[in-house]
Amino acid sequence: MRDTNQGQMLENNIVLKKKRIWELDFIRGILLILVTWDHIGIFGYCWGIIGTSNVFSIWLKDVMFAYLASPLRWGFEPILIWMLILLSGINCTFSRNHTSRAAQMLLLDLVFICGYEIAKVIAPQIVTGYTVFNILTIFSLSFIVWVFVDKFKIKTEYLFVVGLTFVIFGLYYYLQYRTTYLGEPLVFSRNSQWLFFTVYNQNAYVISSNNFEPLFPSLGFFLLGGVFGRSFYNRRSSLTGRSAPKFLKPTLWIGKHSLSVFLCAAPILVFFMWILTLLRIL
Repeated sequence: MRDTNQGQMLENNIVLKKKRIWELDFIRGILLILVTWDHIGIFGYCWGIIGTSNVFSIWLKDVMFAYLASPLRWGFEPILIWMLILLSGINCTFSRNHTSRAAQMLLLDLVFICGYEIAKVIAPQIVTGYTVFNILTIFSLSFIVWVFVDKFKIKTEYLFVVGLTFVIFGLYYYLQYRTTYLGEPLVFSRNSQWLFFTVYNQNAYVISSNNFEPLFPSLGFFLLGGVFGRSFYNRRSSLTGRSAPKFLKPTLWIGKHSLSVFLCAAPILVFFMWILTLLRIL
C-alpha cells in the first residue's frame, strides 16, 4: 500500500512539473507575434530581401515601412523586449537546473554571434556591423546571475530592491540618451565612455549596431520577474483558476516554444515571402 501511495505521489509530481501556466504562455505568444512582425520588417524589407511584384505587395511594403518609421514602433519596441525578459525571470523560478539552462543559453548566444559573422562574409552588402551584445547575451548573463541567486538563496526582498535599482538606473540612461522620448530610432544624445554595454549609449551602438541590448535595465526586469514568480507563482499554477480557452491554442503554442519562434519564425517567413516574390505572387 505504501509503495502504491509513493507511486501515485511520484506520478502527481511528474504531471505537476509538466503543467503549463497558460496566461504566461499567452502573454509571451502575443509578444512573440509582435516581435516576429518587427523582425520581418527589418530582415525582409530593410535588407531588401522581399520585393514587390503587384499592387498588394507594394501596399504591404508601404505599410511595413510606415510602421518601422513610426514613433510608436520605436517607443514600444523596447517595452516588448523588457516584457519578454521579465517573463523569462518568472520562468526561472520554475526551473531546477539553472546551471544547465545558463550554459545552454550562453552556447546559443555564441553560435548566434558566430553565425552572424559568417552571414557578413556571405552577404557583406546586406549584413553589416556586429551583434556583440544582443538579447541572447542578456538572457545568458541573467541566467548566470540567477545561478548565484539560487545557490546563495538570496531573499526576495533583496532581489526586489536590486532589480528596481537596476531598472531605474537603466531607464534613466535610456531616456537621457534618446534625443526625444519617441523620436528618431536608436539615436542617442550623448556618448558614454565608461558605461559601454551596460546602458543605452552611442559608443556601444556604434560597435554593436544590430540588435543591441544593454545590461540595464534588462537585468533589473529579469530580477523583478523572479520576484513576481516567487511571490505569485510559488504554487506553479495558473492565477486564473481555470483552464485556457481552446481558441487560444495557436497563441499558447507560440508562447510555449518562444525561443524557437524568436529565432526561427522571422527567417522562415522571410524566406517564404522571398519565394513568393520570385514567383511574382507577392
